[in-house]
Amino acid sequence: MRLTGDQKAVLANQALYSVYSSLTLSFMIPFALVLGATNTMIGVIHATQYLAIMLSQLPGEKLLERFGRKAVYLAFAPFSRLLWLGVIFVPLYAGVYVLPVAIAVFFLVNFFAYLVEPAYVSIVSDTVPEKERGRFFSKKLNVQTCVDTCFFLFA
Repeated sequence: MRLTGDQKAVLANQALYSVYSSLTLSFMIPFALVLGATNTMIGVIHATQYLAIMLSQLPGEKLLERFGRKAVYLAFAPFSRLLWLGVIFVPLYAGVYVLPVAIAVFFLVNFFAYLVEPAYVSIVSDTVPEKERGRFFSKKLNVQTCVDTCFFLFA
């Protein structure tokens, strides 16, 4: 299977997302523990992430229909990454409410990150012909696994 330039860009995007995920999402629980989170709060953090994913899908689809997939992706994907600055600065400005504010900002990070998922899937489906999608997504998963494994081994 020869990859086009667009398909190589999708694979590079997946590699960069794996780096982003390894550097941010995997450190949220240790960060919360340093801030004094209890076992219940750790559970809430995990649930918050999946709640944000579920709640973002329908608005993401409506935005896709109204503004187009590229506009939605280019507007909200960088915004969700910038919200990590809010998580970083929460201990400096949130005072006694540091954990609830950190959880709320973490919810927003995930909400806006997955708000673009319908647009991203639509863009990728146009990039890869239907007959090659199985092989392509296998390559995409291999890229993600390789990057994740490297971070696991060297972190």
